[in-house]
Formats: sequence, C-alpha cells, structure tokens
Amino acid sequence: MRQIVSEHDEVMFIVKKYIGNNEYSDGYYGFLMTKQLPSDRTAYYYKYTDEVGIIKVLEFSENTTIDFAECVNTFINNGNKKLILDLRNNGGGNSTTLEYMAQFLLNNPKDEALPLIKLVSNAGNGKQESNLVYSSKEDYANSNNPYTAFPIANRVSGFEVVVLCNSGSASASEALIGALQYYNNAQIVGTQTYGKGVAQKVFVLSTGDYLYVTNGTYYVPTADASGKMVWEKCIHGEGITPTAENTVADRLVSYSKDACTKRAMEILGY
Repeated sequence: MRQIVSEHDEVMFIVKKYIGNNEYSDGYYGFLMTKQLPSDRTAYYYKYTDEVGIIKVLEFSENTTIDFAECVNTFINNGNKKLILDLRNNGGGNSTTLEYMAQFLLNNPKDEALPLIKLVSNAGNGKQESNLVYSSKEDYANSNNPYTAFPIANRVSGFEVVVLCNSGSASASEALIGALQYYNNAQIVGTQTYGKGVAQKVFVLSTGDYLYVTNGTYYVPTADASGKMVWEKCIHGEGITPTAENTVADRLVSYSKDACTKRAMEILGY
C-alpha cells in the first residue's frame, strides 16, 4: 500500500486487491480520504431518492431533539414520502428525547399524546409503581428548541417508515422500535437489538460524581387476540428481532452499498 498526501488535506491510498492464494490483482485501487471538521450533531438526514429519505440518529441526547426536528423538516421540504430510520449502534439515552421524537414518527391521526412504554419501578418498602410514558409535542429535553413536534403522517400522504437496527441498538432505541411496530406496523431490518429494558435513577453525590441505580423495568405495547393494547412484552435480555425474512448483516459502508438499506428499499416497494 502506498500513501500520498496532497496539499489539500486529502490522503490517497493506492492498494492492490488480494485475490487469494498469496496472489494480488494486476490493477490498483485508489481510496481518497478527505479531512473534515468534527461535528456535534446527533441526527443526520440523507436524501436517498426523490421519494425516500434516510435519517440516522446516533443517540437520544438533549441535542438530538433539535437535530432530529431539522431532519424531519428537510425530509418534508424535499418531498420525501418514505423514511428509512437508521438506529444502528444507537444506545439510547434521554427518555424525554424519546417522547419528542415519537410524536413525529408514530401514526397519530388525532395528533395526541400516545403511550410509548409502561415503566414499572421500585417505590420502596417492597412496593412498585406503574407509569406510562407518552409521546409529546413539547421538547422537555431542550428548552431552546423552537420546533413543536407533529405527526409526519398527518402532513405527508403515504408516509411509511422502515427501521434499521443491530446489536448496538438499545434502551430508548428499542422503546421507539416497539412503539413503531405497534402504531405503524413498521418493518424492522437488521439484526437482533441489544435488549436493555431497564431504567436507571441518577443520584448526584457530594463528590460531584453520579450514581446510577437500576430501579425499573419497562414494557412496550402489543395487541392481544382482540386487538386491545396490552403491556406484556419486556425486551430486557431479549431485544427486538427483525422479521425473519428481513434479517440481513449490516456493514460499515455507504448507504448505496448497504445491504440493510437495499432490503429496506425492497420493503418500501422500490
């Protein structure tokens, strides 16, 4: 391999392709790498086709809400109708970010708060308390967010979402996937998610350190035989399994060469 550094902060790697049996191809392959400034964004939009847009969410942090809202607005302004939501290697984070993002994504004709998860937590003295966490138009994670959440499906005719996930998708990511499966009947592509269905309470110590105490388990909505919503599915230790025929291995490649994206496009009818 030979490395060439240019005056424009670009690096060209010249390599031969290994073809096995200690042999290499006759031709050379060049890879150009360009230096870019680091970004603190946690959600990115990609226009994949005229009708399909991709939103990649890295985490559920306080900054994610504004980034995600901007991605949604770009998605709509570009005339996209179908969304590929990439949650691969998203380990979750802030539950209020989950509430805000869900308001955009869920099939919600009345634009109301919808239950996302049921949280069963320790109330002390051997008692438990049960609370539902709802989607929200307001961003309680970031008071500087100028955007109010709204259901994309109410503004985009034929809106449909397919989710990409893998073993790095955990916690709030899995909660969002569970809600999308229930409300949108969303198809899931990729590999088994991590399986983190517990919640932590944070205590600030006198030293300034943080103590995280696991004190709750959450459940995602499913339908019983009559179609009624029930809270019986806990994904902790199990994760979410993509539909069998949709399971493909994910690789760190561009979306144009990504097997998961290709399968998602097939599901969307392209």
